[in-house]
Amino acid sequence: AGNPAGSAEITPVTANKSILNQVIEYAEAQKASPEFNKVIADVQKTFNAALEQAKAVADNNAATQKEVDTAWQALLNEIHKLGFVKGDVTSLEKLVETAKGFDLSKYVEAGQAELKEALAAAKDLLADKDNAMEQEIQPVEENLLNAMLNLRLKADKSILESTVSQANNIEANLYTQESYQALKTAVAAANAVLADDSATQKQVDAAVD
Repeated sequence: AGNPAGSAEITPVTANKSILNQVIEYAEAQKASPEFNKVIADVQKTFNAALEQAKAVADNNAATQKEVDTAWQALLNEIHKLGFVKGDVTSLEKLVETAKGFDLSKYVEAGQAELKEALAAAKDLLADKDNAMEQEIQPVEENLLNAMLNLRLKADKSILESTVSQANNIEANLYTQESYQALKTAVAAANAVLADDSATQKQVDAAVD
């Protein structure tokens, strides 16, 4: 028995896991911290996966030095991402509910497309709110708020419609041709304002006058 002549016993090289174990210890402490629950969901998921992988490598006596180094480097990278903290979407949620209640038929066409786009972006963000960070939430909220503020109500044309109706019932032969022609010109201008969905209240009032 014994080794053949001329042969040497091969001693397996044990990987140095000191850094790996230190990083695992630090990661475990971070996970146990209340602050970990504030981290966005995707980072929590990848962090947990990297931690489990690192622990598996640490428990594996046959792990190579390359596997050990790869494991702690991956875990350290996930620790670095723990700064990706969830933002508060409470005010955005309230703003979205308000925007959804807008009756766009009461507003002029200009600005409606921008509101719909801003509202869609806000809904998309809220659909994945566990991964939304403050720097992502703020511009979406501001865009929606500005779009809401930029909407302009359609002018109230009821008095103008009534006035035009009265003018159309006037009999031409009761008045001079010059005065009746002036009325027709005013009615034509009023009809143009009635047909203009973007007409302002000031324009409508001027047409009535």
